[in-house]
Amino acid sequence: MGADVAVVSVVGFKKSGKTTLAGLLAEAMEGLGLRVGVVKFSGHALDLPGTDTATLLRPDRPVAGLTAEGTAFFHARSLPFPEVARCLDVDVVLVEGGKTRVSAPRILCLREAEEAPTLAGGNPVLACVGAVPPADFSYVPHFPEISPDAAKALAAIVQQHLGASAKNSAAPSCSVCPEHLNRRPCRESCPKKHGRVALCLAGRPVNCNAFVERIIEGTVRGLLAQLGGCDGAGEIVLTLKDQEERRGQ
Repeated sequence: MGADVAVVSVVGFKKSGKTTLAGLLAEAMEGLGLRVGVVKFSGHALDLPGTDTATLLRPDRPVAGLTAEGTAFFHARSLPFPEVARCLDVDVVLVEGGKTRVSAPRILCLREAEEAPTLAGGNPVLACVGAVPPADFSYVPHFPEISPDAAKALAAIVQQHLGASAKNSAAPSCSVCPEHLNRRPCRESCPKKHGRVALCLAGRPVNCNAFVERIIEGTVRGLLAQLGGCDGAGEIVLTLKDQEERRGQ
């Protein structure tokens, strides 16, 4: 996982309350001013056979569904978690589930103490919720039950962890970069600053996920390829002036 987005996992076995905790934790983190996205790992199909989206979907053909209530994207293959996380364009990605698929700091939802080593899976543990963890985990905060108050305390623990991680990193994460959070040009060391595509609107930087970057770059380079002498162009700077500026020229 790249340094451009922070990840925290809420893990637990079935009926341990991890979905409830993830929802409360997301709200508590948003209350601290963080933009939160959630990735849910599921053992069930995400679409129903016979629907229009399922009929149109192919291995190399993604499908998007638009309604008045929301938007959904469907892929016929499971995308790598880092690619999905970066597409969310948030400060923190909260993962619900995915015990064996995501390596990240974890909050353990315990039905029984003996579950802790398996759920930790060698990852850093920020806290345990539910059953009292074994002695090996006595160093982490423990919350006996899932509640809004517990979620607020957990959000503070996550925020503290993110701050400590940034101080120990040679390249600060965008999740704690003040310039990035306030939509100002990022500091030189910010990883987001050095993506393949830099897009600004009225002088303000706009975050582009990997999918959008590929579309912009492919379109511009494809158009330039039709012009003589533009093959193999390196860095490209394209400026589109607004209508008022064009009328004044």
